[in-house]
Amino acid sequence: MMISRGRFTLVLLAFMLVVQLRAPASAVPLHVETWAGYRYGGVDEGVKSPPATMRRWVTYLDGGWPHNKYVCDVPGHPCKTVDYIDASNEYFGTCGWSTAVVYGGLTQQHTLAESAWLHVRPPLTYATRIFNNRNNHCAAGTPNTGLFINKNSRSGPGNALAFFNAFMQNRYRDGWPDYLMNDDIDVFNDLWPTGLGAYEYGSWIDLQNAQAAFLGGEVRRDGRAQNTFFNGCSSNPAAVTAVNLIKMRPNILGCITEANVNSKSIGNGRVQYSLDNCARVTLSANGGIFVNGPDEEGGMLARRQATAFNMLCYVPGREIFWEEEEWGGKYVNVFPEEAIYPTRPIQSMRMPADCPDENISRSGAGHDGSGPSACTAHGHNDLLTQGFNVERREFAQCYNQGVPAGGCAVVWNLSPAAVSIRPGWLKQRYTREMEMLGGTIDEGGAIRFTGGITPAGISIPAYDALFLFH
Repeated sequence: MMISRGRFTLVLLAFMLVVQLRAPASAVPLHVETWAGYRYGGVDEGVKSPPATMRRWVTYLDGGWPHNKYVCDVPGHPCKTVDYIDASNEYFGTCGWSTAVVYGGLTQQHTLAESAWLHVRPPLTYATRIFNNRNNHCAAGTPNTGLFINKNSRSGPGNALAFFNAFMQNRYRDGWPDYLMNDDIDVFNDLWPTGLGAYEYGSWIDLQNAQAAFLGGEVRRDGRAQNTFFNGCSSNPAAVTAVNLIKMRPNILGCITEANVNSKSIGNGRVQYSLDNCARVTLSANGGIFVNGPDEEGGMLARRQATAFNMLCYVPGREIFWEEEEWGGKYVNVFPEEAIYPTRPIQSMRMPADCPDENISRSGAGHDGSGPSACTAHGHNDLLTQGFNVERREFAQCYNQGVPAGGCAVVWNLSPAAVSIRPGWLKQRYTREMEMLGGTIDEGGAIRFTGGITPAGISIPAYDALFLFH
């Protein structure tokens, strides 16, 4: 039977409507971007977690190579592998936990040229090296000590970069991780805990350029640069931050802020500066990535603080949540609150300005700053409530494991005393509060929504956070 053009159009429209009604909403991630250690904070970390948990909850799985490779290198699963390397601080003898020492045969005397180490002054000899004895087992100036790698050692016989490339190309001969995590990448020439500046660097600018060249020179066997994150985005307002190192080479993707969220950092203002640095990274046109964590204090308060930081700074694809509350625990550190995916922000930070590191001399060690503890324009200031040291951010639509959960908000009290929510702080209506229960996902951790609340007048304890939904 022939169908008229008008009837055919009506049938087609009806069919399209049915398809639209049956089709799922545009795909929303099941969780924010996450980072977790697996056999990272100890050989048994995460061993009780099944691979399904990591594939379901982790975006970046760090450490334990090649165990994380066996988890993530499975078709259809999105987790990416990360392996830890420290090409900055090397420990020997009873301090010999450095990977290149334990697995790569690195020695103090015979593997590298003298110019591969840092020194306090010429002549460049063992006697003038800068020894890192921060480990209790280390003894300065002996075979049981730590030494600092000279990042200008990138050419000539026995240079450091060639050694580490050879080490990595052997370590990853059966397959490379998706990313490296380079530890201890400072850009101020004031080597902790020694307080000494290296003769090899004339200023912190020299060190920053050397770090960029070294990271950019880390290559795979085929000569391609290895994509890497680094640990070293300091929240110390008296020191140069390493955020400018991101994307100085295309393979330097982002930085990690270790131990940036805790009650001490909130009290001394450094967590506000970490928010500013997060905004500097996530709002930059260069595409850099900010990793929030690890090393919180542990417990429910620490989880609320870390989650609050993440929501205040969250930019899709530009911030990663590393919630390492149970360091070295038998279950992988992923938690149910990471399933809250916020969209359509009502308030957001803008690019910070008038920041403390802007006062630091470019010709010095980079550790001589003075002034405010955080940026005074935009950044964290854009989320402050008027007259109070309380940050808040709202989202028009949030999701829990991909399911719509209504509008949501975070309110974080950064003051040392309890503060009650004032009328006018929030633009949306909220009737529910999110609570965190239990531990990790594999320990039965959960989130619960309690209803019947009115935000105005709710008291938030010192340094604590409240999560609101409607």
